[in-house]
Amino acid sequence: MTTLEIADILENLSQLDTHLFKATQQSLEQDLSSFVVAFDGESETTSTSTDSTQFTTDDLALAFIQLNNCQTHLDLAKKQKNDWNDLSEELDNLHHTVDEVRDVIKSREQRETQASSPLEEEKKAFMCQLQQQRREYDQDLQRQFDKMEENHVKKTRDSIYRNLVGSNVWLNG
Repeated sequence: MTTLEIADILENLSQLDTHLFKATQQSLEQDLSSFVVAFDGESETTSTSTDSTQFTTDDLALAFIQLNNCQTHLDLAKKQKNDWNDLSEELDNLHHTVDEVRDVIKSREQRETQASSPLEEEKKAFMCQLQQQRREYDQDLQRQFDKMEENHVKKTRDSIYRNLVGSNVWLNG
């Protein structure tokens, strides 16, 4: 059974860190030192005797980090622009799909109206026939009512005449 000491583990982690990040750390240190040298060189050539502003190493390192992060922010903005383009394309596709769905719905509604059209025509024909039968029935009923009215008027007239003039039964008989 092996026992691991914390000191051994920390030493191994330190070696792993050195191997993994050594090139990156050296590159960063080199970039910082070249930036400081270049910045100091420019400030010496542009400074006059009245300009006594001195930059510390921390200020220069902060400026360098901000410059490096600027590219990251630009890449992020470019990615977001691409995301907006993708979103715009998806929105266009969605509008196209909605238009297709509307077309399908309209065509189905037209088919349903056309499919119900023969039934609608049969219904109209039946309703016309029913109205014609009602008119004929109403006309026949009116004729019968008129005949009954005429007969009633005739009977009433005869009755009034007989009551006023009298009956011819005693003359004839």
